Amino acid sequence: MKLELKRKEFLEVLGQVQHITERRAHQPILSFVLIKADEKNQLTLLATDLEVFVKAKSKCEKSSNLEVALPARELYDLVKEIDSEKIELEVKNGTTEIRTKSGKYSIYSLPSSQFPYPPEGEFFTAASIPSATLYELFEKTAFAASSDESRYVLTGVLAEISKNEIRLVASDGHRLATYSVENENSMETKFIIPKNAVSDLKKILPSQKEVEIKQNEGVALISSPNISIWIKTISEEYPNWRAVFPKDEELSRCIVKSQELKKALRRVGIFASSKFPYVILEIDKGKVILRAESDELGSSEEEIDADTFGEEKIALSLKFLQDAVSSIDSPLLSIKIFGQTAPCLIQPVGGKGAENLIMPIKL
Repeated sequence: MKLELKRKEFLEVLGQVQHITERRAHQPILSFVLIKADEKNQLTLLATDLEVFVKAKSKCEKSSNLEVALPARELYDLVKEIDSEKIELEVKNGTTEIRTKSGKYSIYSLPSSQFPYPPEGEFFTAASIPSATLYELFEKTAFAASSDESRYVLTGVLAEISKNEIRLVASDGHRLATYSVENENSMETKFIIPKNAVSDLKKILPSQKEVEIKQNEGVALISSPNISIWIKTISEEYPNWRAVFPKDEELSRCIVKSQELKKALRRVGIFASSKFPYVILEIDKGKVILRAESDELGSSEEEIDADTFGEEKIALSLKFLQDAVSSIDSPLLSIKIFGQTAPCLIQPVGGKGAENLIMPIKL
């Protein structure tokens, strides 16, 4: 069983799947990638951690029917370092020989029969979307998902698909980020994508153009002509995130330049305590005042010109506030304060970006 490959093309398709295998290495087969080829020069690579399955397709120069499981990370590292334009791969009695113009390498392999396969069944198409848009949706929300396994449902990102919109929501119980895009001819559905799967998708999506979002019971499938990603979704019910948004009128509000606030937070944040990094945000007449201090370094204070209403002061997590500001592309953003025990609302003004809720810190 033998095949010839262009190194550059093989490295590209191998790179799309090998990162899945870096988790759960205590099950040996899950650190391997399944390589399949047929007599039509069709190459297929499959990798999984049992929660995410990735299948990528490419072409061979020459091939016969072949199936073999090889250690993914080591194979990727080897192919990355090879200088030859072409690679020859041959399976022989439990080992796989990789030959180049100047080298020969033998890698122990596992039988393809041990390799787990993606979930089967009928999938319905919920939406088609440019991959860059789906990447943007994840980029502007997933940072707010929890890392605390005790509230497992919050470690995922909620996808809500309606007839004309795709919306993602993420929260850790102390903050929330939501972002939506218009998308026509979608089918109504919702599911929760685990955080690990989001990281995998963000590595794969930039190399694609358009993807289809499909669903089956307990499984989401993101696919394009050359790659498919099956994701076992979180089966729990996501909390009613809309109920968290304040219903009352804000006590105070400001509109500031997004980039100006981002730069000021970087400077002021240098002085935030390493043990308890927060920033005091005060809305005053025509300005926003930012303060931070630490026992180790000292203190900082900056004023930013702003369009303001009311006067109020709250303490917010520095990281949460920086993440929220970074998720907004609009030149202007607004910050609304509803009190010391209600979440603060940060949203774009006259542009796009995520809406963010952050709970104030009691000092």
